Amino acid sequence: KKRVSAVVLKVTARTAGPDAGSVKAYALDGAAPATRSAPVVPGQPFTSLVVAQVGTDGKIVLAPTVQAKVDAQLVAFIKRPKVK
Repeated sequence: KKRVSAVVLKVTARTAGPDAGSVKAYALDGAAPATRSAPVVPGQPFTSLVVAQVGTDGKIVLAPTVQAKVDAQLVAFIKRPKVK
């Protein structure tokens, strides 16, 4: 049974291109959120804390809307409460 329901990530995105964009973080088997999880700023790295739900297989997706390098570090995980 999956005990982790979400993760907290430190997401750093950078792009060499001129276009701004965003990164969406979500469960692999879930739908992409309508809002951005982290911004992508042209010409400079930008770091954000992001909370993303974890899929049934324990995986997440980091999907940039522009060509960008995206790095993520696990900061914490959120456990599903035990049901007795």
